[in-house]
Amino acid sequence: MDILIQKFTLQPLVENAIFHGIEPTGRYGTIRIEAAVSGDDLLVSVTDDGTGMTEEEIAHIFDDRKHSKTDMTGVGIRNIDDRIKLVYGDGYGLSFESRKNEYTKVTARIKAER
Repeated sequence: MDILIQKFTLQPLVENAIFHGIEPTGRYGTIRIEAAVSGDDLLVSVTDDGTGMTEEEIAHIFDDRKHSKTDMTGVGIRNIDDRIKLVYGDGYGLSFESRKNEYTKVTARIKAER
């Protein structure tokens, strides 16, 4: 595909899959990166087969109260989501799908720009 994507959108998603998904399991894992065009949008997904998250954990990913100013947890994810929304609007950004002890899939929805 000949589609543009903002810098540092994919890298932090892959890093999170490694450090928060695969590494805590203490075993090898798989990370899958997929991209597809849906209408006028580009969907880029990063899926790992690591620790996974509960629905409650997913619900608190963007919760500012959960993190202190000195805690770096979640900063990259929130920054990516904020940048996408700033450029493309509230209909765009990150979404999460996960099952505890099975997988996590994060999808970035952006405008497909050529």
